[in-house]
Amino acid sequence: MVFIMKDMIEKMGMSMDIPCYKNEGYDSYVFRVIYSALGQWCLTIAASKINEMDGVTKHHISIALNELIAKYIDLFPVLENILYSESSVKLSLHIQTVYLETGYLTLTNANLLQVSNFGDGLIFDNDFAIMLGLPNIRYEISGLGVLTTPKSIVLPVETKDFLIRDTLSPQEYCLCNFDSSDFSLKEIDINELEFFNPLSKKSPSSSWEKSPNTEFTIARRIKTRTYYRVINRNNDFYFAEMIEDERNGSLTAYEYRRDYFALKSLYDNPLRARVRRLDNNYSILSFEGHLPNREYYLLLLLAWPASNAFDKSSFIIINKALPFVGSVLNDIGIVIYEGEI
Repeated sequence: MVFIMKDMIEKMGMSMDIPCYKNEGYDSYVFRVIYSALGQWCLTIAASKINEMDGVTKHHISIALNELIAKYIDLFPVLENILYSESSVKLSLHIQTVYLETGYLTLTNANLLQVSNFGDGLIFDNDFAIMLGLPNIRYEISGLGVLTTPKSIVLPVETKDFLIRDTLSPQEYCLCNFDSSDFSLKEIDINELEFFNPLSKKSPSSSWEKSPNTEFTIARRIKTRTYYRVINRNNDFYFAEMIEDERNGSLTAYEYRRDYFALKSLYDNPLRARVRRLDNNYSILSFEGHLPNREYYLLLLLAWPASNAFDKSSFIIINKALPFVGSVLNDIGIVIYEGEI
């Protein structure tokens, strides 16, 4: 039975062009293959017809994927703790959300999901591109992404358009956010606030202090969960209240994280992402913090979460995508660093 299971995983891996990396453990490889297979099942189901109608409901895909997950866990019990989330988010819904938000799936007027086979794609080097759909030629899988050749892309999509990102550098972004005309003196008890320290070597979530260290920063009032942009001029504090960002599965959610990255970059202390080479094909890319959904979802099309299906801090990424990903991360103030942080 064990031999049959190993043979099955090897064949699935070969069909998706997913090799083991050097000294990769069997459990890790099983997870990567099954994770990518679930993505392919999601797209394949969405491409099917039911009752002569193109597309299927989210509910139908969820049922099918949940049944598959249960079967895979039955075959490979080690997956149980890897595929399930501690939160209420189910992997079946998470995969659908990633594909819907990145353009692999579209929602019709009849509220059905369809595969977006329009030939759209992101070309990230001379040999490879991310196809936003299912090409009719041989392709390889990386995480949830479908990789093919640039010549297969009919409608190239600019990275900025895919991410729905502006073209501002981190420094320009900060200057826009800290335009003094948007700020005013407010009757706020400074003792009730904590200030983000862009100079801290800790992760952003652990970089809050009782007094500001820089002219520009962000403050939070724990009692009311209110956040402010702050300009500190000779201990005169000028405030602009921040609008609360979406914290859900949409592509534009968790955008407030960019504010922290941009501030750190402005003060020459950029957040660093560590790259550790595994072999000629793969590396581990690790962050001291979480990304905005735009960049997080893009990573899921080029990499596998490292420890479990919902790991947002560490990824097993294909080496050929590192220059492209490095450029994308640099645009929001993150610097890739090879070695120990």
